[in-house]
Amino acid sequence: MIWQGFGFLAIFVHPVMAGLMDVLLYRLLGMNSILLFGKADLASLIGVFLGSCALWFGGRWLNSRPVRVLTDPENGERLACRNSHSFFWIPLQYWAILWPLAGLVILFSD
Repeated sequence: MIWQGFGFLAIFVHPVMAGLMDVLLYRLLGMNSILLFGKADLASLIGVFLGSCALWFGGRWLNSRPVRVLTDPENGERLACRNSHSFFWIPLQYWAILWPLAGLVILFSD
């Protein structure tokens, strides 16, 4: 499976936050578009930063939930069940680092 648990959030958090910042800064507050290096929009960069913060702390919280231990009544064997929230087998909180790095590579490439 491509994702486990809430791992699918790795794809949606950054575009949603960038879109919300675009709506907030340009549509509601009436600001003009500010481009950095002729490519990146300031509102999108702020949205990606806020999305990364949300993904980092949310992923750490989701992946640090307590382990549930189940005991088989027939033989007394114990089984530990952990929640895993990952996308492409990478824990959710690490996508908060990977997406902005990919954005910087795109921003500074010609």
